[in-house]
Amino acid sequence: MQIEDIVTKADLAAFEKRIMAALESSGKNNAGPKDIYWRKAAEMYGVKPGKLSGLIRDGEIAHSKFGRRIFVNTDDMDAFFRKNRIMSNDEAASKAFARS
Repeated sequence: MQIEDIVTKADLAAFEKRIMAALESSGKNNAGPKDIYWRKAAEMYGVKPGKLSGLIRDGEIAHSKFGRRIFVNTDDMDAFFRKNRIMSNDEAASKAFARS
């Protein structure tokens, strides 16, 4: 074994970053078309990264892993927001009126 054959953790991390960047820029990552990197999802939905990370960790939002990277599905994010939506007073009154 020669000294140049030794690979460090930093080398592997840099390699992973280069590969993931290339995959994301080509649009050919292993995640589906509606799966996005969790930090990008937090930015898209206007959620703090720590809050989204907690929701993922607690099992509130499903996720997929590719290596160490975590992806969430936009359909799952939309469903989470719909499930936790609070109606306005007008919507609640309209629903109550429709029932009677």
